[in-house]
Amino acid sequence: MDGQTYLAIFKENGLVRSDLVKILEHQVKVFQENNMPANAEEAKWLAIEIAEEEKAQGYPFLNGNENREQIAQRYLKARGMF
Repeated sequence: MDGQTYLAIFKENGLVRSDLVKILEHQVKVFQENNMPANAEEAKWLAIEIAEEEKAQGYPFLNGNENREQIAQRYLKARGMF
């Protein structure tokens, strides 16, 4: 899938390019630069899947400069466990 199709999927589905998605997009670029098109394609689909999951849960997996403990606390609070 080309970049325009990728972005169109995000736009049509109301998905957000979160920090984690942007990390994967950078990995896509690395794969493309190293002539690894299958890996690049897989990373694009993974980014879309993550964006869909983040949309469904209502918050991103990564939130700025959070450390692991802060991420875990946010996760547990969202589940009513903290």
